[in-house]
Amino acid sequence: MGKDRTSIIEIISEMLENTDPCGIYNTSAAFDKLESLVTEARGEAVGWMYAEACIALDNGKDIRKIEVPIILEKAKRDLELNT
Repeated sequence: MGKDRTSIIEIISEMLENTDPCGIYNTSAAFDKLESLVTEARGEAVGWMYAEACIALDNGKDIRKIEVPIILEKAKRDLELNT
């Protein structure tokens, strides 16, 4: 199971297991945690893409000539998004 899926499961499970005395789920806290997770993932993806572009340039390659599906598959492997 990938790290993102694990984090999502933990956040939702925590919300579902901790209702207030009236049985209401604390969705606001869950939404805040999910938003932080997405923000962190975006930052990680931008950093990965920057590093990938630098590596391509260091190897004499033009990142613009690499097809997006190839880059996406490599990003999924490197960032554990597909597990």
